[in-house]
Amino acid sequence: VCTATACTHPLDVVKVRLQLARSAAVTRRATVARIGAGIVREGGMHALWRGLSPSLLRAATYGGLRLGMYHPTLAFLRGGGDDEGAPVTLAQRITAGSLSGAGAAALTNPTELLKVRLQARAGAGQSGFVAELRRVVSEGGVRALWRGTSASMARSAVLTSSQCAAYDETKRALQQITGMACASPQLHFLSSAVTSVITTTATNPIDLLKTRVFAASASKSASPLHVLAEVLRTEGPHAFLKGWTANYLRLGPQTILTFVVAERLRTLAGLESI
Repeated sequence: VCTATACTHPLDVVKVRLQLARSAAVTRRATVARIGAGIVREGGMHALWRGLSPSLLRAATYGGLRLGMYHPTLAFLRGGGDDEGAPVTLAQRITAGSLSGAGAAALTNPTELLKVRLQARAGAGQSGFVAELRRVVSEGGVRALWRGTSASMARSAVLTSSQCAAYDETKRALQQITGMACASPQLHFLSSAVTSVITTTATNPIDLLKTRVFAASASKSASPLHVLAEVLRTEGPHAFLKGWTANYLRLGPQTILTFVVAERLRTLAGLESI
């Protein structure tokens, strides 16, 4: 997860800048390439890796927690194994994904907040992980590190539930249509590719709200509901898809790699397929 995060981090920086763009004129001209080139002009190539330290820390904790808690949560919802023979329902998968994702996001919110604030900073000036941590705490105390937790939890709940539920349902449908074996790498790749599009589209609106909340200063009112109303009033509903391309270029490969590798590791460990 950390390797994939490091490789796709520049796209995450571009996505944050796209989601923070409020001017209609800027939005119309904004593309992944143009925003990326602008970031390099402002602060050099290293600017594309701003916020990498909290991003890697988050990948090592949040990523493992949200996916690692999914199956235990699903087993709990099914009655601890009492109904093992009964088919898992879509509602159970969505609920398990929502609970595990929201829980992981609540625990690791400070890493996401610091990552976004560093990525949103324009110009050539340097601001490291520790310096940004001190700035946030000095502005609003330790509790400020959990600012925007509700938006982060909502985004993670949608991300995990859409990833896990969409992957499971897509894989089952493709098996019925194509007759591919459950352990087939081709099945895993196709299922995760479809899942990546669904997940990116489902999470982008909440991701935009979360980015706006995290990037705002402590003195500015920036609750998720306030930001939602402001976006609808000043930019329109289409603004919720800002940064979709950059988001997909980052989240798409991560989703595919996550499920393909996870399926392979489960096979090597003698465990049943996801």
